[in-house]
Amino acid sequence: MTKKKGTSIAVTLATATCSLLGNTVSEPVQAQEEPGWDFDTALLYYDEADDRVQDISFNFLAVRTFEDDRLLSLGFVFDTLTGPTPTGAIPFDSAQTFTRASGLSTYSTVAEQIPLDDTFLDDRYAISVNWEQPFGRLYTFDVGLTASTEYDYTHVGANVNLSRDFNKRNTTASIGLAFGQDDMDTVGGAPLPLSEMLEVGNQTNKRGNESKDVVDLMLGVTQVINRNFIVKLNYSFSDSSGYLNDPYKFLSVVDPVTGDPVPMLPVPGMGPSHQNRFESRPDSRTKHSLYGQAKYYMNGKVLDASYRYMTDDWDIDSHTVDLRFRWPIGDSRYLEPHFRFYTQSHADFYRVSLTDGAPLPSYASADYRLGEFDAITVGLKYGWTLKSGNEMSARLEFYSQDGDAPSSQLIGNQLSRDLYPDLDASSPNSASDSGVEANVTGSGAGRTCQLGRKNDYWQGSFFAMGSPCELLTDADDESVAEQLLDVVSAEAWRVEDKFSRYLPGNIIAQINSSKGATVEVDDETADLLDFAETLHQLSDGLFDITSGILGKLWHFDGGDNIPDADDVSSLLTNVGWDKLDWRRPTLSLLPGMQIDLGGLGKEYAVDRAGNLLAEQSEAGCLVNYGGDLVATGSPNDTAGWRVGIENPDETPALAGQVIRLVRGGLATSGDARRYLKKGGIRYGHILNPTTGWPIEGAPRSVTVAADTCTQAGMLATLAMLNGAAAESFLDEQDVRHWCLR
Repeated sequence: MTKKKGTSIAVTLATATCSLLGNTVSEPVQAQEEPGWDFDTALLYYDEADDRVQDISFNFLAVRTFEDDRLLSLGFVFDTLTGPTPTGAIPFDSAQTFTRASGLSTYSTVAEQIPLDDTFLDDRYAISVNWEQPFGRLYTFDVGLTASTEYDYTHVGANVNLSRDFNKRNTTASIGLAFGQDDMDTVGGAPLPLSEMLEVGNQTNKRGNESKDVVDLMLGVTQVINRNFIVKLNYSFSDSSGYLNDPYKFLSVVDPVTGDPVPMLPVPGMGPSHQNRFESRPDSRTKHSLYGQAKYYMNGKVLDASYRYMTDDWDIDSHTVDLRFRWPIGDSRYLEPHFRFYTQSHADFYRVSLTDGAPLPSYASADYRLGEFDAITVGLKYGWTLKSGNEMSARLEFYSQDGDAPSSQLIGNQLSRDLYPDLDASSPNSASDSGVEANVTGSGAGRTCQLGRKNDYWQGSFFAMGSPCELLTDADDESVAEQLLDVVSAEAWRVEDKFSRYLPGNIIAQINSSKGATVEVDDETADLLDFAETLHQLSDGLFDITSGILGKLWHFDGGDNIPDADDVSSLLTNVGWDKLDWRRPTLSLLPGMQIDLGGLGKEYAVDRAGNLLAEQSEAGCLVNYGGDLVATGSPNDTAGWRVGIENPDETPALAGQVIRLVRGGLATSGDARRYLKKGGIRYGHILNPTTGWPIEGAPRSVTVAADTCTQAGMLATLAMLNGAAAESFLDEQDVRHWCLR
């Protein structure tokens, strides 16, 4: 195929396409690549005031989307934590010395300050794997595995979840179950509950490794109220059993009158200066939680509000209110302020200290995380979208925690001391996101339509032109979506009825059965014939609507039935645009010749449907006729419809490339399903009309994005007809394209 001097085939084709569709000008295509994998990364730095705990955390999530909405998620987290943390002991007016958890050395804390353990240092590695797959039309099932390891702690877990859509996909109910096992290899061994802290080298208060099991159950329902409003309600149940103590927390033993720590007598040569006992918690814990969330969309702004209530058999009740408000700045940036308030009551065994001489309780802990406190988080997130479509964000949050020890437990000098370790922290965070908003699938058979809710948009499906077809739209309500689906399906069936060579009685049947007689055609058919003539000229004769008769010999069904060369040569006498007589509005064929508009009919029908949608609604829509697509706008102001280009080498087929399509057409030509294979040679279905044999050296798949689907489809077909030179041909046309070999 030779490039026409002084002009671009793509430009000429665009002009011809506008004339065919009756458009004076088409809006430029908006399409961009998306990686086969979606990658999310985040870097978090957490810093507590007064040189306490610092945490640097790196999070990585990779999501692979397969056909039929199947998802594989792989996660990795690395944390490194350093800095002193409260032990549970109370402050005193003189320095205190404690035996380290290992039992091999001691450390001291300054007077009048809450004792902190300065040995807190740990690295954590965590991985997760999750597989999500739909079952049938309404069910989704996912299963996952988790594992993590720290210096003295190992976790393994599994989870499973089943969800079902109701009410035309406006309601989703789900049930989930998770199991986890945690093994603790505590430094020096896990201390016996309420055992005394002993001198260095004395390990009689320790025992071996410990473990605990956790079972979680979650029931949830999500309801779409309208296009702008969605709510969620979850109930969760959690049961923990086994060793639930923190082996590094302990309580001060105090004088019953003064409330001061009791000194060790006799004073050990190397060991604690005062009496302390390790904490003791129940060996089981049952929690119940209710969680409600509402998201409201307001002309680009998004309000996200949630509330959680938790209660357990340790007598802890907590309330969490979380508010986020996303405020767009222009088309590609946003600000998102964040506010969270948390409050909880103390556990029934929370104790400030243990009283010397009093009987020991069954359970006691001075861990401030089990005490009564309030916490406030305020933050601001700034996000922006790169030209590649990926999202970046930076976030800064401040956390403040304030608690009080129960006044009924305070003794003597404790009344004048600050016994609860208040906490202030900051957390800058940066993240990148290469994720997308939606997926494109097709279903349906027969001349009926189905409409349902999928994610945040409507999905209509039907069957036409030998292919599954669909409409995706973010229309406001169901009645509008139904009207648009009627328009799209009716146009597909109209074009099929009029121009399919497989149906009797239409204009194509009249032409193909004319036996040399002249047939006068209507304006629409004449426009298509003019367009076909232009394509024949631009392709140096390789695009030829008379070559469809070769289908009598070539049946690209994946088998190995290659026709006889003599039979192909004999049939070629009935192939060739130059053998017919086209003088608008009349057409005559030589006896035995036929025409077939299947090489451009679906693309034409897609654009016709897209134009009708644009005339009737401003809603974002995606029309998909068997892989030939046109978009009239993005869904719900997102970065575009998510379209996967099938990888012909994968079984089952995977997306070899994913594209976001906002506006314009997208079409693919290839041999993923229509081919023959014999003697190790694969024969694609694109035939050279001058030889009657498949084009040699062509890519397995060519996808083109253009202003219209017709233009995209014709460029993809012309590229395939160029065989080994397909990529260079498309490069010359200066169009977005993706070739798979």
